[in-house]
Amino acid sequence: MKRILLSAFVCLSAMAFVVCRAEPRGAESGHDTGEIIYNPDMGFYSAITVEMKDDGITDFSEIKRKVRKVPTLFSGEYSSDAKFPLLHLKMDISSFSRRNNSSTDETITQDALDDLDELLSCVEEVEKTAVIRFAYDPGYDGKKNSDGQYADVEPVDFEKLLSHIDAICPVLKNHVKCLTAVECGMIGPWGEMHSTSYAEGTADNELFYIVQVMEEFLDGLDGSSIPLLVRQPRFIYACIGHDYTSSYSVPQNSKYYTLGIYNDGYLGSDSDLGTFRGNRGQEIEFMRQFTDHTPYGGELCDGDDDDPALWRTNLSAAIEEMDDVHLSFLNIGWNHRALRELCNNGSYRYNGEQAFIYIIKHMGYRYAFRNANATQSGGNLNVSFNIENSGFADMPMQREKNLRVYFEKDGAFLSQDGIGVSGTFTGSTRNLSFSTGAPSEAGTYKVYLRFADSDGKYAVRFVDTDWNESLKANFLCSVTVE
Repeated sequence: MKRILLSAFVCLSAMAFVVCRAEPRGAESGHDTGEIIYNPDMGFYSAITVEMKDDGITDFSEIKRKVRKVPTLFSGEYSSDAKFPLLHLKMDISSFSRRNNSSTDETITQDALDDLDELLSCVEEVEKTAVIRFAYDPGYDGKKNSDGQYADVEPVDFEKLLSHIDAICPVLKNHVKCLTAVECGMIGPWGEMHSTSYAEGTADNELFYIVQVMEEFLDGLDGSSIPLLVRQPRFIYACIGHDYTSSYSVPQNSKYYTLGIYNDGYLGSDSDLGTFRGNRGQEIEFMRQFTDHTPYGGELCDGDDDDPALWRTNLSAAIEEMDDVHLSFLNIGWNHRALRELCNNGSYRYNGEQAFIYIIKHMGYRYAFRNANATQSGGNLNVSFNIENSGFADMPMQREKNLRVYFEKDGAFLSQDGIGVSGTFTGSTRNLSFSTGAPSEAGTYKVYLRFADSDGKYAVRFVDTDWNESLKANFLCSVTVE
């Protein structure tokens, strides 16, 4: 398990100063309660299929009701009904392709785009986050032809497909606040980028169409830092012109820096059902330069007798690898048998607890304070601390959290608005510190920190014991003013 310390210098506006004595948390500092923490952009997601047609989203009121539904938290037994603040929006745009009983490949209408915009606004209103994918597969049902093979479902005119991406991206860029990632999709059954003509490419280039789709998304999302996830690492290799057998380092200012993986064959076999086409360990190691800042996840799968699931053959190695790929999210509704066994079968244990419980606690980020301390120096109260991450991943790269400080005495806060910090927290490796004048009235005060968006929404909860729900703030340390 990795242990990441986070650092940045932040400065608070001054308050009246008096002599004070700091009482750091000591042994209590950084105590992990062992709770399941429901933070933005992480955990088990709930999938919602959304049909977009020329007149807008079908049954839009019902879709919005599902989005707004208060999450049903995990109760200890596996249930696909357990809803989390993370959604997977499966956008069905099949009606805009003439291969799906339409007379022509159609332009995505403004009514459809307006409803998409309203849908993402609805996600933001209830402070949920979403992974979103677009596909031409009607109903996300794995459409097959009369021969029993997966049917071509994409527009006949490939340029029309690219124009759909161009129309969608401006709407997505308006909702960085709630979008955890965009899954590239667009091609194949379930938008999993396989099995149809465009997935097969041309005689000269198997990945010709897939790379064009990726490039169109990358250009359309440019400037937003929204991660773009694809189904297999080799798609990224084709884009950057390097694979895991050669040395490569993706520049942070490159558009390819936002690329990552959605793995809908996760742990289903040694290759993750075809996700990896070469040496699994080497591919995972090469992909770290992408997955250490983009969310990684998908669907946990099961194998068969000839090619068993990795979580069955070596559970410890499978969970330890979750740290290597920086696992952020999984589908709560698939695969039922695999998830139920990991949750309910007592033989599947890791680090002293049921494997499912351990995974649900560590998917995404799991931040805790360490070494919190406050000292007097030259008329200031100087507070410093580290942040440790025991989760598999960090916050996604597009996130920046503002810090706000609160002082509490005898159950009352000096200001419900707190004190703003001139700096942001991105989840990257840092030590944090700030200086401020102390409260003017003598006494012992608790110091709380809120990590949230500038409007106070999408707050990040640490795993420490004392969390103030009304302020969405985490207890840091105590100070005594004399």
